[in-house]
Amino acid sequence: MRSERGQASIVVVGGLVAVVLGALVLGLVARGGGREARAQRAADLGALAAARAMHDSYSRLFEPVFADREPPGANHLGRAEYLALGRAAGERVARANEITVSMAGQTVLKAQFTIDREKKPSTIDYLLPTGQLQHGIYDLQGKNLKVISSAPGEPRPADFSTSRGDGKTCTVWRFVKA
Repeated sequence: MRSERGQASIVVVGGLVAVVLGALVLGLVARGGGREARAQRAADLGALAAARAMHDSYSRLFEPVFADREPPGANHLGRAEYLALGRAAGERVARANEITVSMAGQTVLKAQFTIDREKKPSTIDYLLPTGQLQHGIYDLQGKNLKVISSAPGEPRPADFSTSRGDGKTCTVWRFVKA
């Protein structure tokens, strides 16, 4: 009589292959969901930026235009200009949360970024064109934004302290109306 032990191991190996393939399929589905979530966040932020730009310009839409004065006031916006202003702001922000920082005509930072305001301190992560992640924390107080970031590939800073040679970068930005 032949032993059936070899047949059982084939069933076990087949089951393990099925489990691995199932995990792979689930991973691919989750990855696709992550892409959709990122796209939805970008669309949401774009819509908020458009609404903010339109809200800030709303009074310019109704600035009086007098028939006996040519041209209308410098602050007046026509309906088409008003809508274009909102659309441009929304598109600018919805482009995958991308930031480009230039100084003296040279680009010093170009990256996609994500933020998490729920964490304390709030976090920001940059995805650099090289594929490396740069982790940081930020604090927004009124019109001032303070960002402390680690070197690419290094752990996220725990606090807002920096010292010479620690590999962290501190930047402070002030929002101004253009």
